[in-house]
Amino acid sequence: MITSELISNKFIEFFKKNNHFHHKHSPLVPAVHDSTMFTIAGMKQFSDLFLGNKPIIHKNICTIQPCLRVNDIDIIGTTARHHTFFQMLGNFS
Repeated sequence: MITSELISNKFIEFFKKNNHFHHKHSPLVPAVHDSTMFTIAGMKQFSDLFLGNKPIIHKNICTIQPCLRVNDIDIIGTTARHHTFFQMLGNFS
């Protein structure tokens, strides 16, 4: 049986095998950023790197980030693609 845990583990294993650092996920409620109430995307935890506020330590990173989206909460459940809580699997190079 294929579970979300199995998919997550295979994802991380693949990228670690290909020289990606496995970065632990950030909290669902960001402690540092006051621009959003919740983590809404898998790259939110890297915004300081993208803005040049922190040095890039790892050239290749993989992560699984829990996210909560509420910008389209009024249509949750009306389509198969609108979700409120989900995990975003990402690889960044």
